[in-house]
Amino acid sequence: MSKPTTTFSQNIVDWLLEENNPAVRYRTQTELLGELSDKQPVLDWLRRHNGS
Repeated sequence: MSKPTTTFSQNIVDWLLEENNPAVRYRTQTELLGELSDKQPVLDWLRRHNGS
């Protein structure tokens, strides 16, 4: 049995990949697009915004 595929509007994918929210970018790359991605920008962003 094959895995179902989903297509996404390129405009939506481009919006999700914008660099202003690294967590959304990371999840889009890894969960929607099945790509490998570097977690470090997400961790850096979280540290800056959580005051840690």
